[in-house]
Amino acid sequence: MGQVSLVGDRTAPIADFYLRTGNTDIVLAVNANQGDYDITLVAGHGVVAGEAIYLNEGNNFYEGKVLGVVVNVISLDTPLGSDFSTASGAIRTVINANVDGSVTPVIFTFAIPAAFIVNLTRFMFYIEDSTVMDDAKFGGLAALTNGVVFRHKVAGPKYWNLFNSKSNGELAERMYDVAYADKSPAGSYGLRGRRTFGTSSKNGAVIQINGAAVDEFQMIVQDDLTGLDVFHLVVQGYFLSGN
Repeated sequence: MGQVSLVGDRTAPIADFYLRTGNTDIVLAVNANQGDYDITLVAGHGVVAGEAIYLNEGNNFYEGKVLGVVVNVISLDTPLGSDFSTASGAIRTVINANVDGSVTPVIFTFAIPAAFIVNLTRFMFYIEDSTVMDDAKFGGLAALTNGVVFRHKVAGPKYWNLFNSKSNGELAERMYDVAYADKSPAGSYGLRGRRTFGTSSKNGAVIQINGAAVDEFQMIVQDDLTGLDVFHLVVQGYFLSGN
């Protein structure tokens, strides 16, 4: 985690993480060292390329995409920023939201351990598809029936629904900062956008995720999005406590 300057020249570790689903515990078989690109897991991990690995121990966090798997050795796209022992928390998870939530909704989340509080200042998304996009579609798909829901889960639990979008146009209504990218000429079409909370010209407040209260930032997929090639979502902000 890097440092960001806050009001009054205070600094705090920044938060920059994918929303994820299907979190499954895994275990490091040997200690992993700062700078390593490969980690070794206990057999039975089930990790496949394209998933993401999350590690946390003490005040240290790590997020990396899986590039390859050779038996129990996992190759990652990002070097470890610190040492992690076999006692560290570790999960494998899915970050691509091109899933089928039409029968059973699929919830993608950002959550943190109990010792931490994170203030989220914005979230961003990226869609990649082989089909041309416009405001009447969702990515390159036909407009959704049920839509994707963005919400804040707080203690209780209670859910603060931010909004539901069934099309690219509806995403733009709620986010405004939405842009299309044409393929040139090969490749894929793209769509990207961001929703900022913590400035006076936006919502004027951050979304606080308190690990002790089991808070979460969530997106619910309620339709079949398997026709999309890529659908990634990222939250950004800073750690308020725990570091």
